[in-house]
Amino acid sequence: MFPDLYSKACRLIAHRYDGLALKLHHAAVIYIDTYTNTDFNFRVNGEMRVLERLLPLLGIRPVVLDVGCNTGEWAELALQRRGDIALHGFEIAPPMQEEIQRRLGGNPNFTLCPFGLSDSETTVSFALYRDNSVLTSLVKDLPRRVGGKVLEPEIVEGRVERGDDYCRRNGIDRIGFLKIDVEGHEWEVLDGFATMLAERRIDALQFEFGFEVYITGRTLRQYDQRLRKLGYTVGRVLTTGVFFSDSGDQFERLSFGNYVAVLADRSDLVTALKPDNRNTIYDP
Repeated sequence: MFPDLYSKACRLIAHRYDGLALKLHHAAVIYIDTYTNTDFNFRVNGEMRVLERLLPLLGIRPVVLDVGCNTGEWAELALQRRGDIALHGFEIAPPMQEEIQRRLGGNPNFTLCPFGLSDSETTVSFALYRDNSVLTSLVKDLPRRVGGKVLEPEIVEGRVERGDDYCRRNGIDRIGFLKIDVEGHEWEVLDGFATMLAERRIDALQFEFGFEVYITGRTLRQYDQRLRKLGYTVGRVLTTGVFFSDSGDQFERLSFGNYVAVLADRSDLVTALKPDNRNTIYDP
């Protein structure tokens, strides 16, 4: 009875794209986005909790790298949470570099790197969105819309280099926390840290995954498998904590999300990041 009723309901809804069916669709999308934490505001989407739980456990004067620093807001909050960290912010776009300099230029624990990170040292062209800086990306053909309006970027040039080279040149032997927010170029950034990752000299890292990454041909499963082979455990960032999984397959989806990878033998970090309520269940 119930399967037949379910089938009839599906057919009824499938043939209606207005009225009640449309309202139910919009409500369902909002509910799912809320449940899966499809939220770009790092102040409330769990990213600040990650910072607050990680930073005290990263040892004496840990190195934190903010790759895709944008306007420096996340970096500023990280320095407020723990003032003795050595924070390096990488930003390829000149307008954002100026904003970062205004925000953090006087902080002795912050280093502004006016270039991006990738898998090689070279000059690249990228899509710059001056009025929507968070959309700026090295992936130039991403379809960008705000309020239904298609945005046209400026195509400008900038410099990129490898994270391994930067660390070697600046005497960085270990990274406590590597935050990557580069709108689809995450895989290449990881390539640039191949040595640091293989030698397990990055305690924890955070990266975004969503449509911007998927359109480049990468899946979350590829990221998950790559990091697990390097000795990391991977979880999705939610407001109540990081939900670690034995397999990233359960997280595979096109919607936006932040993910954290922690060295599996750093059980202190894994425990600190998990939800305080150990009975909490997340089923995407």
